[in-house]
Amino acid sequence: MERHPAWDLVSRCDFILVGSAVLLSLLGAVMVYSATRVELAAAGVDPKFYLKRQLIWLAIGLVVMVVVALIDYHWLEQWAYVIYGLVVLSLLAVLTHFGHVSLGAQRWFAVGPLEVQPSEFAALALILVVGGGTFADLSGFSHPRPQISAAVQDLQILDKNDQALQTMDQLLQEDGSADDTAGPPSS
Repeated sequence: MERHPAWDLVSRCDFILVGSAVLLSLLGAVMVYSATRVELAAAGVDPKFYLKRQLIWLAIGLVVMVVVALIDYHWLEQWAYVIYGLVVLSLLAVLTHFGHVSLGAQRWFAVGPLEVQPSEFAALALILVVGGGTFADLSGFSHPRPQISAAVQDLQILDKNDQALQTMDQLLQEDGSADDTAGPPSS
């Protein structure tokens, strides 16, 4: 007898990770409640308004998490460049009259009561393109692609910069310790 795919999801689920995320979200909702209840009660509004709103978004997020976990993400690899192109177009479109200005910045699309920020999707699209393009054909890391070599070179440059910063920090500490031995300033 064949098992339902949902059982495979449950068997592969990292309950510690999911539980930690849910607990942190609940803790955040309680913190929002404690930070806003007095002010809302003084204004004559339901003190649990923001708490209820946070819990609704938490429930929606949990449903989205389960739906996304049920989807086989490997099909995204073949669509990575198309998704990336669409996201770049949406980033450009936000600068036109389609973009919504809020607090002096034009970064969102207003979709009903929601505001969608395309740069959040840009990060995911970039992960798809770089991750799929870099690691798609690596078998045992025997033939690294140029992106990996470039990343290693970048890390080496950062390491050299870190060494230079450590040297400067040591020099500043030595310079500061010489001043400390002089004693307090005389009055």
